[in-house]
Amino acid sequence: MEEAASVLLLFGRYEHVLDSKWRLTLPADLRSRFVIGKREAVVSKYFEGCLAVWPPDVHQERLYKALADLEGSQEDRWKARELTGDSTLVDIDTQWRITIPAGYREYAGLELGEPVIIHGMLNHIELWRAQPWEANMAKRRKAVAGSASEVPAPATGPLGEAE
Repeated sequence: MEEAASVLLLFGRYEHVLDSKWRLTLPADLRSRFVIGKREAVVSKYFEGCLAVWPPDVHQERLYKALADLEGSQEDRWKARELTGDSTLVDIDTQWRITIPAGYREYAGLELGEPVIIHGMLNHIELWRAQPWEANMAKRRKAVAGSASEVPAPATGPLGEAE
């Protein structure tokens, strides 16, 4: 547990726009995991139609896990193929920009001049087209609000303290 506490986790939500060369600037608050070794990142097609930007060491851990599972089921091998085939190494330039490759932009629906949500997601960064991000978040907030009204208030004792 001590080791996990020493790893810097990524969090926060930011909005940037892709420049004319399809580059996106990584927010300063999310750069800490990318300064180890060369300034590189791994971009992957990820769940729910977003892209994931991984620190190379974290992506390497994912690859080793896939390697360990390679002799398992056919499903494990397909997951490994997706992991390796849907990921690419990109450079981080001196202004902390990464270039999003064409097939990855298309997968996530990213367009020039449109906002991109940059979301710190613990051990990686997610990149989302703004519209699906906002739609998903609105749905989640509505679900949370609905479930919060169904949760009973905590019981209190005669002096107002929790029982």
